[in-house]
Amino acid sequence: MLDSLLGRDVPCSNGRVARVETRLATVRRGALSDVGEAARSLGFGPRVALVADRHTWLAAGEQASALLASAGFTVQRVVFDAEPHAGPESIAWVRARLESPAALIAVGSGTINDIVKTASTELAIPYLSVGTALSMNGYTSSISAVLVDGVKRTLPACPPVGVILDLDVCAAAPRTLTLAGLGDMLSKPFSEADWRLSHHLTGEAWFPDPGDLLGDAFAAMLRDAAAIGLGEPAALASLADAILLSGLSMTIAGASSPASGGEHLFSHYWDMLCYARHEEPHGLHGTQVGVACCLIEPLHHRVITLESVDVPAAIARHPATRALAEAQVRGRHRRLPASVVDAIVAQALAKWQPPEILRERLSAFQERRAAILAHVGAALLPVGAVRAALLAAGGPTEPQQIHPELAGDLAHWSIARDIRSRYTVLDLASELGLLEPA
Repeated sequence: MLDSLLGRDVPCSNGRVARVETRLATVRRGALSDVGEAARSLGFGPRVALVADRHTWLAAGEQASALLASAGFTVQRVVFDAEPHAGPESIAWVRARLESPAALIAVGSGTINDIVKTASTELAIPYLSVGTALSMNGYTSSISAVLVDGVKRTLPACPPVGVILDLDVCAAAPRTLTLAGLGDMLSKPFSEADWRLSHHLTGEAWFPDPGDLLGDAFAAMLRDAAAIGLGEPAALASLADAILLSGLSMTIAGASSPASGGEHLFSHYWDMLCYARHEEPHGLHGTQVGVACCLIEPLHHRVITLESVDVPAAIARHPATRALAEAQVRGRHRRLPASVVDAIVAQALAKWQPPEILRERLSAFQERRAAILAHVGAALLPVGAVRAALLAAGGPTEPQQIHPELAGDLAHWSIARDIRSRYTVLDLASELGLLEPA
């Protein structure tokens, strides 16, 4: 499946033709040795800049630099001394040090790729991603996750023209990174369900092609969950395939919807609490997403079994004016700085609807409830399947296992729904009174 998509125009069932800019993807043991040939085959000019942090430099950066030099490239090394964050400051730091390279080489996983992806987009030069861990699904995506004004945002960006995932390098990465990748990938059923729900209730464009990409790869990854937790290279290959296809699903969709729903908002919100205190996040993004999947899984299954919708009750609890909605949002986020809350308010109010519009939407939902929920439910796994996969791999399933500050149930953390304008099951649950007041 993966090879048939690389460097192609992909015609979709809705008439969209999606261009896959990634032309090369190498996943195997010892793949790092291909980096010089990969850079040549991708047509890179003689000067390249390799960006890493101090950990990924040791994991693969030093060897990649030597291999590129042996292949005839002049390699500028741009290595973060401290742990970088994917934000404007780190992106500017990289750009300020570049010496007119023809291409960039990102050696790392989530943060390094988001920094380099954004920088390469701003500079309009290509980049090659050399992954050091299977910790996230953004390698081949056309978005980057960047912290702007204290709020995590997904911004359009050009994907890499090539990706190299050496399974030996990935197997040597800390086990927590692999478990984070599995946690990130296990969100697929919930993000797909949210995308379908938003399509039916808000009119967001949806089509099946992005979700269909992952069918076999996701099933293989789920089957191999225990072996993935042990870091077995053969099992890591199934995780790698799922990760790369997940990134391409976002590229083909033209949005992050196929791979990021309400469950991702929990992780972003937990990070924002730490960033507000100038602290490191409590856990890796994918680890937090996996735990959030366990929190949100029962809600998804509760929603798809709804037997009726009480529209008058929903209207009665809905904030009747924009000003009242804003006051409620501000009241839910007192732990965050005022500037961050301002940014959250803008996102939350973008999906607020006047009562008369909400009444129309929920009434239409009630009329078509059975068909809508059948379509949404078809995206989900049997209840408990995601938690079972995390347990089999040895990953955490409860927020307090990440950090005591994160202890709390779904109702407590459902306030994370405010940080994105995207409509998810959390918004519907709030409208229908399925969440206790936070």
